[in-house]
Amino acid sequence: MYAIISGGKEIALCDNPNYVKQNEQGVWIGTNIDDATAISVSGMLYNIIGSKAIDGAPEAFAIERDGGKRAFDNSKQIIAAMAKTETIEDALCELDASELARITVIEDALCEIDAAANGGI
Repeated sequence: MYAIISGGKEIALCDNPNYVKQNEQGVWIGTNIDDATAISVSGMLYNIIGSKAIDGAPEAFAIERDGGKRAFDNSKQIIAAMAKTETIEDALCELDASELARITVIEDALCEIDAAANGGI
């Protein structure tokens, strides 16, 4: 697995970076890392660090990452987020229950006021 880095931020993950270069007709074509002047990420071209093939384009580079470790770290973050969600969900349910109890008390009071205003009917 490779991480594509641009501007100090990870912008993509991929199995194989899409290295590209321009052919004689000016068309961007896939190539190997040794002949590449740019990296294509989701249709956007980035200059390889040190290349100026694309005027004004940001620079990027690919770095190999351990995919298994990345998946494991992500699963830990998901589990932690789920635990927080359950805690938040429980808190919201308690808040909802207390709000329902408050509304019930108000409704009962209004019914008593209504009955008193209508002569106890």
